[in-house]
Formats: sequence, C-alpha cells, structure tokens
Amino acid sequence: MRYRLLLATLCYFLSNLAVAAEHPELPGVWRGSLGDRAVTVCFNRTYTSGAYYFHDELQPIQLSPLTDDAWQEKNGLWQFAEIKQGQTLGKWSETKGGPALAITLTRIPLAQNEDSDWACGSDEFNTALEGKLEQTTGPIQKIKGIAYQEVSISLDGFKHQEAGVGMSQQTLHLQGSAPALIPINTWLADQMSSESLFICRR
Repeated sequence: MRYRLLLATLCYFLSNLAVAAEHPELPGVWRGSLGDRAVTVCFNRTYTSGAYYFHDELQPIQLSPLTDDAWQEKNGLWQFAEIKQGQTLGKWSETKGGPALAITLTRIPLAQNEDSDWACGSDEFNTALEGKLEQTTGPIQKIKGIAYQEVSISLDGFKHQEAGVGMSQQTLHLQGSAPALIPINTWLADQMSSESLFICRR
C-alpha cells in the first residue's frame, strides 16, 4: 500500500512537470479578459500552480493544471489554444457544461527583482488585492511609571479574505525626552515591517 501511494505521488509530480515543460512561456503574470470581464492571471513555474481574479471582485481563484493545455478551477475549465509572443488565447467553460467564454491575455513584465518561478507572489499580481497600509497610534498609557503608546500598522482588510479580516503588526513608542529613549524607540519602530506583512499575505 505504501509503495502504491508513493507511485501515485510520483506520477502526479511528473505530470505537473510535464505541463510546465509543455508551455515554458506560460509562467508569469497576464492581464486581459475572460468573456467581457477584465482579469489578472498568474502562473507559477515552481510547483506548477496558478490563480486569477476579476478586477470587479478582487477575490483570487486557484488554478491547477489538468492536461498540457488545460487548467481547472473549482467550477470551470481553462483551455489554451495559442500561447506566443506575449499573447494568450483560449476559452473558459463551466465544468458542468454551458457556453464557452473567450480568454484573451497579454503578458505583464515582472520587476527585475521578481521572476516567474513564483509569479503569483509578485507585485504585478498582488498590488490590486492588498489594501492600503495604515498606521494607528493608541492613547498614552502607563505601566510602573513608564508612559507609552501602542503603535500598529495594518493592511486595510484583504478583499479576498473571509469577513474582511486583515493583518497587522504592533509595537510600542515610549514617551519622554530622555536621550536613552531615542535608540530604544528606534529599535521598537524597526520591529514593524510593512514588507513582512505583504510577504506573509502572499
């Protein structure tokens, strides 16, 4: 039984590699239309996975490879007829049947520090999904005679997360004019990182 499971896992892994090798130009970020709705789509070279979202909804939908020219989502099938010179043409259809919708995509260049190995984690795919970065400062409080304020940065609720739950980081700012507080507050402020918030979300 154990060997059958190992063999099945190996076959699945090799099939994914075959898909990636079949369309080496597919990994990256694409924008265009699915039917009459604007979409942004990403395909990762690593792990052979993908996702997309409609611009009027901003809720990522996972894509996974099915065959060498088809990808599937929960309720639909993507079939590509042509992928060349930065243009992708295909069709989308519901898994339960129904009329097909045209897919027309154009490749979006990635930043120099990003590549198609993990395109779904790139700024080009994620910027529209991430809320504004907000900083809030709480009221002055005291503990054992030390005055401080709680400071937090948060992403303004991700539209694709359930119940609008966002992410945040907190730190403290010590009140006072003593020179010794300057390096302490500097260190405390450095513990908050907007970059780590984005990395964690992605």
